[in-house]
Amino acid sequence: MTFLSIMLYSSNFFSYVKYFTVLYIFCSHM
Repeated sequence: MTFLSIMLYSSNFFSYVKYFTVLYIFCSHM
């Protein structure tokens, strides 16, 4: 249960990091 929630949290965190990285690259290329 705890391990699953940690995995879910970290995958969600990496998803947000990936999204903001793409957004930053897009904005810097405008």
